Amino acid sequence: MLGHLHKTCRDTSKPYTKSEVFRFAVPDEKVPWNVQWDEYKPAEYNSDKIKGKEWADPEAVKGLKFNQIDGKLNRKSHMGDYKLDESGAPLNPEGRTGLRGRGILGRWGPNHATDPLISRLNNGKLQYIAIERSDTGKILFIAFVLLQYCSFLRTMGTSWWYD
Repeated sequence: MLGHLHKTCRDTSKPYTKSEVFRFAVPDEKVPWNVQWDEYKPAEYNSDKIKGKEWADPEAVKGLKFNQIDGKLNRKSHMGDYKLDESGAPLNPEGRTGLRGRGILGRWGPNHATDPLISRLNNGKLQYIAIERSDTGKILFIAFVLLQYCSFLRTMGTSWWYD
């Protein structure tokens, strides 16, 4: 399924977003899940800020229905069906990221999101509103690409982000 190698979400030079947890280093050749790597033992991180929130999944994956609609929640990936690990947690379809768990993401598996684009023409000039990310301080210029996997710093091995 790997169309490209995600880099940002494998960055080991700084801790995971809003934490002191560092990623396990994953070389390019070890990213795909089908590559045997017995030494791969990433840390697991689930932010305390998501625990017990009604909008977040429980800590355990037991009873969650992956690759399908689970009640009112869409657990399907835009990239097709994803595999589950031996504990039943979903595996990031883009491969290893150096961390397990949800991090600061609310859901196990895909975390669907939409970034609105507000623009106008004013005196022949395009004006738009950009988003400044609170976690990185970077200004995001919205791309006109739908359903794209995002290699963000907050992407995990068992939870990932879509725009």
